[in-house]
Amino acid sequence: MSADQGSQGEARTSKPDPAQVPLGGGMAGSNGKADKPLTETLDDAIDDLVEMGEYAKVLLAVRRDRARLRMRRFKAKLALGSTAALAGGAVMVTAGVLTVVGIARGLSLVLPQWLAELLTGVGILGAIVAAVVIALRSAERKEFEQKKAEYERRQNEHRARFGHHVAGEAPAPSRESR
Repeated sequence: MSADQGSQGEARTSKPDPAQVPLGGGMAGSNGKADKPLTETLDDAIDDLVEMGEYAKVLLAVRRDRARLRMRRFKAKLALGSTAALAGGAVMVTAGVLTVVGIARGLSLVLPQWLAELLTGVGILGAIVAAVVIALRSAERKEFEQKKAEYERRQNEHRARFGHHVAGEAPAPSRESR
């Protein structure tokens, strides 16, 4: 007997290296070709993971750059808006000053200059106070009307649901509750 044969004459086979055994037991795959050995499949999977990692790095870099660009544009718009607001405010102040000076000079033709300037200042301050008071009263009146309409709507809903409303008379107690 040879060393490869057992006591009964059968041939002993050595176990194959698991890394070289094709996936699927060495049978043909669904495409009719033999499957790759495990080491090749693992190498392919590692290569695919490395490639996906590179894609992820690129994606993150693009998103980071987009966020930076968005922030840079926001800062530029903020700076431009602030500059425009300051310039517009300066123009408004200048126009206001020129208007007040013009009114005062016009009145100084009829009145002494000091009195014309005093009356112009008091008149403009009075006009500003009057405008603020009118605006506040108008806003209060509008809010009152809105709240009044809201409460009337709620009362109507309550009346439709329960047959009476809070401000009305209480319903007569039923005989069973006496």
